Amino acid sequence: MRGREGLPRAHDGKPRRALALQLQQGVSDRRERFVGRYRNRIGWAIVRRRLDGGYELIATAGEASGRWVCDVLAAIAEVKDNVAIAQAGEENESYPVHLTMKGDSLVVSEERPLAGYSCGHNGAIEGTYRRAPKLP
Repeated sequence: MRGREGLPRAHDGKPRRALALQLQQGVSDRRERFVGRYRNRIGWAIVRRRLDGGYELIATAGEASGRWVCDVLAAIAEVKDNVAIAQAGEENESYPVHLTMKGDSLVVSEERPLAGYSCGHNGAIEGTYRRAPKLP
């Protein structure tokens, strides 16, 4: 269909959700079950698909007094035994962050603390994050 100006319409009248990134039919990626928005009392986490087909973790956590804040952006490389493994930290000093699903919650565990890398003293993103409600 074409719009009034003669240009093709972006969605041809289909609902917006039809335009969301979709997996190819018949292709299964075990990282897909982690995709979503999560939060807990000290922060939030997002697991999303990237345009190149990969997946990534974006997480922020902080102490209420502001003594430390953690910001993490990490590629999710693989899923082994229902645990997604994201590589966090600096390029030359990355280390794994483990993601597991417990019901509808995302459980984040760190192999070594992020303090000194992505957080202040005693900072961490480790914890259980509940799935946030979907946006309208």
